[in-house]
Amino acid sequence: MTADTVVPTAAELAASCLDLISKRDAAAVGELFSEDGQWELAYAFGRISNDHRVLQGRHRITRFHAQIAAFTISVAFSDVEVSVVDDRLAFVECRSEAQTIKGVPYRNYYMVKVVAEQGTIRRWLEFFDPRPSEVLQDLMAAGTGSAEAGA
Repeated sequence: MTADTVVPTAAELAASCLDLISKRDAAAVGELFSEDGQWELAYAFGRISNDHRVLQGRHRITRFHAQIAAFTISVAFSDVEVSVVDDRLAFVECRSEAQTIKGVPYRNYYMVKVVAEQGTIRRWLEFFDPRPSEVLQDLMAAGTGSAEAGA
């Protein structure tokens, strides 16, 4: 990078990530992350075991989002609030609303810690209500034989 290169902040990367998730563009979501970036669910639940709640590496993050995109028709985020700590750290609060391929609605509320490093997301730590996600877990298990994140 040169001195004139504009490096995206954690807040900008988080906003881009939500936008790309809503467009169901898994490849572009993955490109926001560093090669060894991490997408972490704050806790294990349902079919997501403790061993599979952390996705390490751009490839696994991309694959996970491709699975989600395959089982949703639409995804939208609302009530997005970003709290900026500094260029490298931001917290995001938002709501999601999605429609699954089976016509079942999916809604959730999220709190996310986003850590940026050298213009990419280094860590995405996601807190949410696990109960509504059972809908997606069931679809993923039926469609792929596994609902484990990035398995």
